Amino acid sequence: MIYCALVQSLLSYGILAWGACRSNALHNLLITQKYIIKNMLRLPRLFSTDLLFDEKNFLSIRHLYLKKALHYFFRTRHTHERSQQTRVTRRMLAHNYIEPFRSSVFGQRCYAYLAPRFFNRLPDSIKNLESMGSFKSKSSGWVQDIPYRMLGEILGFVP
Repeated sequence: MIYCALVQSLLSYGILAWGACRSNALHNLLITQKYIIKNMLRLPRLFSTDLLFDEKNFLSIRHLYLKKALHYFFRTRHTHERSQQTRVTRRMLAHNYIEPFRSSVFGQRCYAYLAPRFFNRLPDSIKNLESMGSFKSKSSGWVQDIPYRMLGEILGFVP
């Protein structure tokens, strides 16, 4: 599809560096993305954003960020620290990788903090895959299935 080749590839470039910035910084980019998609599909200007991303199977900027962060984390997961607790706790059972502690809100928007959180929220059937190809397809499907309005809860900040 032309959108994937021209628009989504440009949006994905460097998204690990800027994808977690505040919503007001991404607002104009999101408006432009929606405008391009609506024009390509010949949809009315006031067509619902929820339907655009949920039913038409396009990835919003935040969905793209989540997808790219998961793929990069999976590729580099051997460099991240796993939980080494000796006693079993609910936190250890629920998560595989240590989520770094940040004392300020500023540090909670960087990739090093967010990627382990995202990966730990994946279902075990996806986390335990061995090959990159199968992980990409399963995790991309999981990201695609997240409704646009629910994305903020998954990411931990406003989409």
